Amino acid sequence: MCKKLLTIAAVFGIIAACFGVLCFADENNAAASLGLEMNGVERIEIRSGGNGRVNGHFGENNYITKDQNEIKYIINTINSLDLIDDEKRIYGADGRSDSIYVYYNDGSKKFLDRFLGRINYNDEKQYGIKDMKGIFELVSAFKTKEFVLNHEVTFEPSDWAKANVDKAISLGLVPKENRIDYAGDITRLDACRLLNNLMPTAENSGDEKSPFSDTSDENVANLYSLGIVNGRTETHFCPYDYITREEFAKILAKASEVLRIDTASAKLEMYADQDKISDWAKNSIGKMTVLGLIEGSGGKFRPKDSITKEEVITTLLKLYEIN
Repeated sequence: MCKKLLTIAAVFGIIAACFGVLCFADENNAAASLGLEMNGVERIEIRSGGNGRVNGHFGENNYITKDQNEIKYIINTINSLDLIDDEKRIYGADGRSDSIYVYYNDGSKKFLDRFLGRINYNDEKQYGIKDMKGIFELVSAFKTKEFVLNHEVTFEPSDWAKANVDKAISLGLVPKENRIDYAGDITRLDACRLLNNLMPTAENSGDEKSPFSDTSDENVANLYSLGIVNGRTETHFCPYDYITREEFAKILAKASEVLRIDTASAKLEMYADQDKISDWAKNSIGKMTVLGLIEGSGGKFRPKDSITKEEVITTLLKLYEIN
């Protein structure tokens, strides 16, 4: 058995050697940004090959988009990657190629190439990739139409939320890939990515995988291990569904318990639409209202409405400050 393992390792080493030196960038290397221009983009092409899966889906179907909302989202995510600009490249012999090509109106192009973990910049400069988490899951969501944008995305928060968002960013509570579309409804996945910044790592993290077949995101897995989130079904988390206000209140209440924040129940007579709140969410909404983490508007809680990213960031900032 040991000989077989050594043979397999040798084969992978040879494959990696065919494409370059097998080495890994460390935390001390200076990070760079790809800095793709957002303006003047004609289209983005996503080309998938090999036998791998992205977010549970086979990637044999290419995808082309000229939709400026999708382009903004994809480029924002690409630019949020930490790239290692020191000739040390993170290679991995996985035999799979997934590429994202950005074509500009002036005829130039730039692309992100997953094959062997390599970023090629305008066919010339190469970068190592410090963290590719999220980019190809996002791409798959666009390809499979699990994530459909139905509004104009923006890069600035609303006036009422700007101070809170700026403070949260300064405290490191908002990952770079989430610094977009603050006023838009937030997905279940992005809510987890923001919340997980405040949470401890579960003791069984790495040993117990989440049961969800539609996402392998580490933030979702950790929150699931902590008992904070569940799926819409036993096997589907539905990461690109928008999260409702009552769903987020339930998750927030469980997170508060993990952080050992004292909470007290409240009567829901304070909300004029209490009869629209699901029974499973009433206690959580009451507790989070008393704690001052959530509130309604115009005397209503609007439990079935989606919650926006800037509302989630503002709430998590409050959670950070009282913890």
